[in-house]
Amino acid sequence: VLVALKLALHEAMLAHSISNVELAKRAGADEKSVRQMRDLFQATRVNSLEAALRLLGRRAEISVLDDAA
Repeated sequence: VLVALKLALHEAMLAHSISNVELAKRAGADEKSVRQMRDLFQATRVNSLEAALRLLGRRAEISVLDDAA
């Protein structure tokens, strides 16, 4: 789940041409925290990623579906 959210954040940043510095300004955080948030090997809280995605006009949705057996 975390990797999917991090990749979604990366994609949204590219789509909006937003840098780490710009996202940090919008989030009221420092650039280092945004860099760590995008790092696939760094632990990140899901709510932090969701908040960053919301700043870029995106929302995360996770579904668990019944297997059609």
